[in-house]
Amino acid sequence: YMNNVLSVSLYQTDYNFGTLPADSFGICTAPIYIYNEGNITTNYGIKCSATNRWMPAEVSGSDAFVVQAKFNTTIPASGSFTTNDTVGLVSKTSSATVFAGDATGMNIPPADTRTLWFKYTTPKSTSTTQPQSTTLSITAQQP
Repeated sequence: YMNNVLSVSLYQTDYNFGTLPADSFGICTAPIYIYNEGNITTNYGIKCSATNRWMPAEVSGSDAFVVQAKFNTTIPASGSFTTNDTVGLVSKTSSATVFAGDATGMNIPPADTRTLWFKYTTPKSTSTTQPQSTTLSITAQQP
């Protein structure tokens, strides 16, 4: 009898958007590759952390930033990111409409890889000029 194993590994574990002005956005130019290293089919859940001063939000505002994620084989157009792609403090599970581009983060077979892209929108205004960073967590979940 084999135990079910949920496990995910990432190729490229960090990304620096560089200096972005207030009320602007950047799209990563290199994707994060996510590999299902478990032995069962999985769905991916994604969440992010707050920074020292900023909170993730659905829309940018005062000290509020937006991170959006999309599974796609190539870099997605800026306008293709929707509110369904917004990453927050609570893990959101990939589906046919959540984080979905020309690929999804659902029903990923063992040993399969998905390509994930991010769009980062800075706060409209900020209480700090210090660099801020957030941690994105990607988890394997049983469908």
